[in-house]
Amino acid sequence: MYPPVAADPRNMHRIIAKDPEWSLAVMPVLSNLCLQHIVRNFEEKPILPSHKDYVLERLSSSLPLQSRHLENIIELFILDVTDPKMVLGMVPLCRNYVKRLDVSQLLPPIKELQKSEEDDSPDSASDMGMDGPSMDHFDFGILLDKLSHLEELHVVYRVKGCCTKFERNL
Repeated sequence: MYPPVAADPRNMHRIIAKDPEWSLAVMPVLSNLCLQHIVRNFEEKPILPSHKDYVLERLSSSLPLQSRHLENIIELFILDVTDPKMVLGMVPLCRNYVKRLDVSQLLPPIKELQKSEEDDSPDSASDMGMDGPSMDHFDFGILLDKLSHLEELHVVYRVKGCCTKFERNL
């Protein structure tokens, strides 16, 4: 048995490799290992880290396309403000790829607030939703027949993050 060696800070972190060819320079950087893991598992968990260029360059071109662009356009569509041709213009580009639409908000039309004594009464037509356009949100009828591969449609009639701009009739 060897006698115990005193703790010398210079020798505490010393590595003696059994393989004489081993070198610390050969060890991959931990961040690169993490990025390689993201690339290998991108289909199950599509994550784009801050080094997205590294990940995007290494992704397989055979991965299925998950198109959220059309969903974003519909979610930001405002009746009488956004041109429906903007939505329909995207259809030729994505109609063969969109299998699911998951629309998480539909914005109502912008109405000018008119203060009058009639509007302050609780039985006014504006509180009952009787004034304004006959249609309050995006008309899916102009779009659905054009998406030939659409299998699922999920729509939530709400406005995300309305907080202080909340109106009961919306």
